[in-house]
Amino acid sequence: MSDGLQALLSNSIARKTIMGVTGTMLMGFAVLHLIGNIQLLFPDGGAAFNQYGAMLHSLGEFFYLMEIGLFGSILVHAYMGVMVTRQSADARPIGYAVDADAGGPSMKNKASMNMIRTGAILFAFLVVHLYSIRFGEPWVIADSKALAGTLLAQNHPDMLDLAGLTITLFQNPLYVLFYVVCMAALGAHLRHGFWSAFQSLGLNHPKFMPAIQASAVGVAAVLAVGFLLLPVWVFLDPLGLYTELVR
Repeated sequence: MSDGLQALLSNSIARKTIMGVTGTMLMGFAVLHLIGNIQLLFPDGGAAFNQYGAMLHSLGEFFYLMEIGLFGSILVHAYMGVMVTRQSADARPIGYAVDADAGGPSMKNKASMNMIRTGAILFAFLVVHLYSIRFGEPWVIADSKALAGTLLAQNHPDMLDLAGLTITLFQNPLYVLFYVVCMAALGAHLRHGFWSAFQSLGLNHPKFMPAIQASAVGVAAVLAVGFLLLPVWVFLDPLGLYTELVR
């Protein structure tokens, strides 16, 4: 590593700026991913969700570049987060006397004090999720009971049956519990990370910070609830939409 790059990465402002940029990128990905996942709620035997997956795979090499960029952003974000936390700890060797919300104008709260922990939970979720969905058994539409004989199965027999795979995973209570815990961690991480990104990027004008903080709570709640609602809904299956999709 060159001396200039090393000096840049050791600068606290540069680290926080990189965290803000990568965090904003990852949050944008989460929003798009949630929009795609919502299609699993459609009562169409998983056709819309599978077509969504097929659209992503049709991007070819660009899709793999997106995955590499996403994973790279996660690693950089995590590394910078650890470095910033260590730097803050070194500057405060005694630490906080009380592990609780500071209240008032302070940004210290349970979410901010547990960013490393919630980040570690999210990284563990990413590993399990990728192993289960991205690199799991390659189920195809031709083997789907729900879509057998449909035009989708006739025209695209080799299309991945991501809906069947996902729904089968969501019938496992342990997987659903793991998913819900991780999405709760996502909400806590975003609650602090959203407004912190504005601060890191120099957009934290006192006039707008109350609105930004309120928005952080709203965005964190929408994304966390949106993601954890899906496995719970599929597991409970109150409308009986998913029984025939399970393998």
